[in-house]
Amino acid sequence: MCILINKSRTKYSTCLLNTALRNAILLVCVLLFAACNPVSKLQKGEYLLVKNTLLLERSAKSNIAKPQIKESYGTITELENYYQQKPNTKMLGLFKFHLAAYNFSMHKMRKKEGKKDGHSVTKEIETTISKIVGEPPVLIDSNRIDKTVRQMQLYLFNKGYFNNSVSDSVVYKDYLKHYGGKGWVYYSISPGPRYSIRKLSYQIEDPVIASKLKEDQELSLLNIGSMYDENILDEERNRIVRKLKNQGYFFFSKDYIRFEADTSLGGHSIALTLGIEQFREKTKSGIDERNHQRYKLSNIYIQPDFFPEEERRSLDTVAYGDYQFLVLPGSLNEKGNRNAYLRFKTVARKVFMKKNEYFKIEDFDNTYHHLASLNIFKFINIQFEQTQVENELSCLIQLNPIPKHTIQIEAEGTNAGDNLGIAENFIYRNKNVFKGAEMLEISVKTALESQKAFTEDDKGLGELGLFNTIEIGPELKVNFPRLLFPIKEEKIPKRYDPKTSLHASYNYQLRSDYTRWIWEGGVTYKWEESPQKTHILAPFNISSVKIKDDSPILTSSFANDFIKNSFTNHLISATRYSFIYTDQQLNKKKN
Repeated sequence: MCILINKSRTKYSTCLLNTALRNAILLVCVLLFAACNPVSKLQKGEYLLVKNTLLLERSAKSNIAKPQIKESYGTITELENYYQQKPNTKMLGLFKFHLAAYNFSMHKMRKKEGKKDGHSVTKEIETTISKIVGEPPVLIDSNRIDKTVRQMQLYLFNKGYFNNSVSDSVVYKDYLKHYGGKGWVYYSISPGPRYSIRKLSYQIEDPVIASKLKEDQELSLLNIGSMYDENILDEERNRIVRKLKNQGYFFFSKDYIRFEADTSLGGHSIALTLGIEQFREKTKSGIDERNHQRYKLSNIYIQPDFFPEEERRSLDTVAYGDYQFLVLPGSLNEKGNRNAYLRFKTVARKVFMKKNEYFKIEDFDNTYHHLASLNIFKFINIQFEQTQVENELSCLIQLNPIPKHTIQIEAEGTNAGDNLGIAENFIYRNKNVFKGAEMLEISVKTALESQKAFTEDDKGLGELGLFNTIEIGPELKVNFPRLLFPIKEEKIPKRYDPKTSLHASYNYQLRSDYTRWIWEGGVTYKWEESPQKTHILAPFNISSVKIKDDSPILTSSFANDFIKNSFTNHLISATRYSFIYTDQQLNKKKN
């Protein structure tokens, strides 16, 4: 009877499989058919967007030089980024599967929900299907076409094509058997000549700023003969702002820089004027204009354990070098160099701003970057406030610490070449173990795996059965945000952001072939010469491998000389140096 039951279950499962297969094939055929006729579900007056096309127009009598024509084609190609509507995506470039799935699902769901509130139900259905696999039809919208035209005209104007012309046309195709149809949109582009800079002048009332910009005029991005480009003008604004902010002009911004382009010179050239306006300040009598002022930093306050919910608590002020630390009463140690959470020296080494020096935006950025690199703060808040002394700022740095202790447990399963394996990894981290932002990490990994053996005896280990490999390995890492030795920390520039890493590990491996122990340890130094250049030095690294004398692999006839030599006792010491150079522009702006 048991056999009959099994056979009937098998027949029933086969029947279900065949039914599911037929349904899947039927669904695919329906979707393919719907993809071939995507306009069948459209309403009257609705047209599916098939393609956008850019047409570059050029008069036969045009006096544009050939290099400019080639450049125009490159600029025109970038206009594709400004399409407000793009056709439905095609699977493998052949058919619009996602649109077909959307139409098919909508047709089915609307039938089922026909008696309900159509608007709310349809909206919910469209949202659900769109998130999963479907894609609503892209219908030609005249408002979006007009917006595309305006965006293209503005882009060309900003590139120096002041006399550009962009027009649109739509070709519609109606289908007699259906209400809707298809449409093709064409954008005709006539860029005209591109204007270049023939004259460059400056209009700066502030004599100090005028002299400072004249000092490095060779670094300017504006040159006579170059093509007019709004992006270049904006980059020049940023360069000027950063230069002045690095010299104490704290309140200077891009709003004070203006450009005026005069096209009356003729010959498709312009006279460009760069102007810097005076500082504006609201007063009781109106708006007062004066020269921009440079600001120095007075006191720099640092709160190493700031919590927003306890912002109004009373704090003591402790002087440490050029900085004033704000700490809770009674939290200072006997030496006065740390509170209950962090040593003052650790934070002071990461702060680049100095008392009685002019504000520098570069020092501000470096301070934020190096404090964040300690990886012990949830957020960093740096704010400035004018003092009662003229042209003077006070600085407050608030540091919100993250939880000191974390525990992480990882589990994994593997199947490589029919070799099954399971592993567990326990990780404990102390993110401020010695009160100096040191990172202590202790991990223990245990793994069981089934591997092919070299010897005749390929039995499991004890009662494990399936697995013939056991691996247990604790590991210890300690990362210091400074150079421990041999050079004193004070002699290393702050900008190098030096780090020291100590690591030691032990690994025990038990297999039917062999039993061995692996020890490894070393020290690694890392410092950044610049954002592009990184140095890594490992002066001392040692590893030791010891194999059990009676391991079967040492006497096995299946193992060749190479394998046997690989499983011998050895001790290796090494010194390693790495230099990393990168020219990636991570903050590069994109259109």
